[in-house]
Amino acid sequence: MSTLKADTIQSTGGGAATLTKQQAAKTIARYSGQDDTSNFSSNLNLASVTDRGTGIHTLNYTSNFSDAEYTTVAANFDGLGENDVRLINSSSDRNYTTSELQFFTCNSSGGLDDSAKAMLVLFGDLA
Repeated sequence: MSTLKADTIQSTGGGAATLTKQQAAKTIARYSGQDDTSNFSSNLNLASVTDRGTGIHTLNYTSNFSDAEYTTVAANFDGLGENDVRLINSSSDRNYTTSELQFFTCNSSGGLDDSAKAMLVLFGDLA
């Protein structure tokens, strides 16, 4: 059996290598909805987060998805305690697009509310 060791793997064209038969996160966003949304604590493929009002935000991607059929995994919290669970939902009146995702952060009662920490991971194929 051979062992392959490498620090960086690129495609023959010099870009990111294509993974086959597996999925890797294509976008990662972690930021505070209570602070200036231009301050990301970590991100991948994230150009900006637009604050559209209390509890309403839009992720804008650096590289677009190939179609709008990608998967979003999300969580958020305000850091005040275990009982302060909040939900993130994509807008029911606005579909996913290849370049952005609008979503809501809600308090445990279901009302729109800015979270102290919003975390989203998106899976799919980039254009």
